[in-house]
Amino acid sequence: MRLRAHAIAVRFLEIASAILCVIIFVLWIRSYFIMDGCGAELHGLDWMMSSAVGAADMEVDNAGLFDSFHHDSVDIGRHNLWLLMRASRPFYGLGFRLDLHKATPPYLAPTAGQYHGMSAAIPFWFGVVAAGLPLSRRAFITCRKRRRKLAGRCLLCGYDLRVSVERCPECGAVVR
Repeated sequence: MRLRAHAIAVRFLEIASAILCVIIFVLWIRSYFIMDGCGAELHGLDWMMSSAVGAADMEVDNAGLFDSFHHDSVDIGRHNLWLLMRASRPFYGLGFRLDLHKATPPYLAPTAGQYHGMSAAIPFWFGVVAAGLPLSRRAFITCRKRRRKLAGRCLLCGYDLRVSVERCPECGAVVR
């Protein structure tokens, strides 16, 4: 019974990772055509998330730009796509970025307090790869079983079954 519950949990994980992989892939492609962003103030800090040019960005600072939650969407258009890609994403570091801000950015008026913030970017390709790991495990197991079956070997341990009729002499599995 415990083995059956484990198999169901593994199968659920594989299905969930397939759905997540497709969703992240769609967001990845969409990020090259539409820039999304949302932000809110929470505990005196501005929390901003955006999706643009193949990466999900998150920024936290104390600039005080938001009074409440807001969301924006901007259509980039095909004409500006390559210019924006070259200007906004360096090709080193595989798309990952972590910045700690100490100086006040030029678009903010100097405030009485000390400005501080942090921004991080995680590329969407990383999410697709991470979500696809359980699927690659399933593909590996399926290919291995197919190779063993075609070669006349036990599906569980790989022992040569050409002389055995009913059971594997190595692991005791029933021959199918």
